[in-house]
Amino acid sequence: MIGQVDVMTIDLFTPVVPDENQHSNFRVITTPGLYSHERDVLASWAEGFVDRDGKAVKEFQTTFNSTFWELYLHAAFQDLGFLADYSKEAPDFILSKDGYQIIAEATIASNPEGYPAEWERDVTKEAIQKLDAEEIVELAAVRLANAVATKHKKYVESYSKLDHVKGLPYVICVAPFEQPFFFEQSDNAIRRVLYSFDRYLFKDMPEEQKRVIFGEVYFDSFVKSSGIEIELGFFRNNRMKEVSAVIFSCCATFSKVRALAKNTDQQVIFMAKRHNDQGLQPLLICQEKAEYKETLLDGLILLLNPFAERPFPLDAFRGRDISIHFFDPDTEEYLVDSPQGFLFQRSCIGSFPLDKADELKRRVPKGKPMIPHSAPAWVEGELHKARASIAHFQEHYLAHFMGWTILIILDPIDDNWGAQAISAKVKTISRFEQFNRGGKFIHLMADDFYATKEIALEAIQMEISQYIT
Repeated sequence: MIGQVDVMTIDLFTPVVPDENQHSNFRVITTPGLYSHERDVLASWAEGFVDRDGKAVKEFQTTFNSTFWELYLHAAFQDLGFLADYSKEAPDFILSKDGYQIIAEATIASNPEGYPAEWERDVTKEAIQKLDAEEIVELAAVRLANAVATKHKKYVESYSKLDHVKGLPYVICVAPFEQPFFFEQSDNAIRRVLYSFDRYLFKDMPEEQKRVIFGEVYFDSFVKSSGIEIELGFFRNNRMKEVSAVIFSCCATFSKVRALAKNTDQQVIFMAKRHNDQGLQPLLICQEKAEYKETLLDGLILLLNPFAERPFPLDAFRGRDISIHFFDPDTEEYLVDSPQGFLFQRSCIGSFPLDKADELKRRVPKGKPMIPHSAPAWVEGELHKARASIAHFQEHYLAHFMGWTILIILDPIDDNWGAQAISAKVKTISRFEQFNRGGKFIHLMADDFYATKEIALEAIQMEISQYIT
């Protein structure tokens, strides 16, 4: 008995819908003669899970990802020592441990209409070479923001009125399945959404084993392809005070199932990046299944809301394979506490018996090309404010001109506006710095005193025009 509900083990794999209605992922993992050990892992996740509305099996077989994520969360909460009460219809999880309770709601970020789904992955060499991490993060941020905002609205309008919810911390559990190669995003997109934080700008000094951080880049908003601007930084003020925390993972995928399986029917190689407290570079891992180790909680991230009405109890999450993120509103500092070896990115590849190749080919959809997130193009020469903290400089602006990107910043010591440009079109200071440092693009500077940003813009535009002609 869990929460006064009779627990019956659900049968995930006996088909309840015709083949043509089955999700591609379900069709793949039920390939005869393959993935039997992986199905055992999924069956173990489902132990004690209560299908309250009788739809879980059908949804697992037809839409897959949302039920997969919910089953993973069920297993993860059990691993953390929580007792789940499934006697109420909603929200998804009513959890208790050591005298306190948590309300948790599961959701996923899915692909926008017209974009390839995560299972329509083009794994050709040409497609892999064209992958752009920044474009992956841009689309992920759009979709994750939508998923979190929707569940916040659901709480305010519905869940908060339920007697068994009132007064308890509310947690949104979100997983990204919004595009092929979604697992490449790590925590980049979710930290933009919740804390407006993009990344640190730094210079490594390997000979001294030292990293010098010289700046930080933030995203306060993004513009959707429709032209609508969405404000980010959900946890930088009290507008989502009803949400105590967000639980996130881009590693809770079928690759995790394969990593946890005791055996495998195929040869599998895992590629992973893990947090390295003792060095400047992440721990890069490439190991066969027999050598590779991963836990159920590996890759799970807890992001706390400093403005929450009901603070989140951390005791159950400390000392586990979990990364804890926080924003200090007093110092405006973004803080991360990750254990040594924390998993922040992982994928795997496997080989298959020749006699299964035709059957797998029939079950796996043909990959589609990636479609980058396409925000409206900038007007030529129009300045766009970008928020960053770089040394003592203030007020950062970006602009596009003749295929170049212009960066203009204010030096408050002498009220001088500086201007520089690179021969590539980017929309972020972090990408500008990355491309400039890489040495593949031409870099120009307007080296004089400029009293206003408009004068500095004119000067660097003239430098670009003269260089081109």
